Amino acid sequence: MANVNIRDLKVFEFNRALSYVSEILEIKRKDAKLQKEEDELDRELDQWYDEVALNSSSYTEDEICNIKTFQDSINARIAEIDEEQEDLKEYEKELEKLVKKVLEFVIGDENLDLTKEEIQESFVEEYIYILTEIKLGDDKTYIAIPELFKHKSDLILLLYDVYGREQEELISDIGDVDLDDEFENSFYNYFPFE
Repeated sequence: MANVNIRDLKVFEFNRALSYVSEILEIKRKDAKLQKEEDELDRELDQWYDEVALNSSSYTEDEICNIKTFQDSINARIAEIDEEQEDLKEYEKELEKLVKKVLEFVIGDENLDLTKEEIQESFVEEYIYILTEIKLGDDKTYIAIPELFKHKSDLILLLYDVYGREQEELISDIGDVDLDDEFENSFYNYFPFE
């Protein structure tokens, strides 16, 4: 059997899991966008129902028929959105299971201790998502910073390099959090989907 460095394998698997977390975040962003679209359609539909209820006597039969056709098309789009959101949620659940399995393997019996050189700038949001949103184990605890990073200062410096003062609250929270404590805020406080 070839000489395999287990730690290198764990870092490799962790980096693969980061791409799954990226996909989870994309799903969540798309879901938020779809929800916003559905909310707008619901408001528009309510306005049309109110319009018809208040002014039905001023419309011709053809106009009412056209309005009802328009309302039906809005309802059809809302149904499509609901179906798409269900599909996204199902896929997201599967990805989260996969990420949790990888993380259990990677930090199951010892800390990963990523060094400054191993931390990837392109996955900053993913690191924060893992630390603030993923729970592992029977007791469902969040992953603590030292389970992933050798020095939390490396993560802080990376955040400062990527965001500057834009993420000052996050940088401060990382600096203030005790090594085994959870973050007070969720991922969405730091990176809201707008």
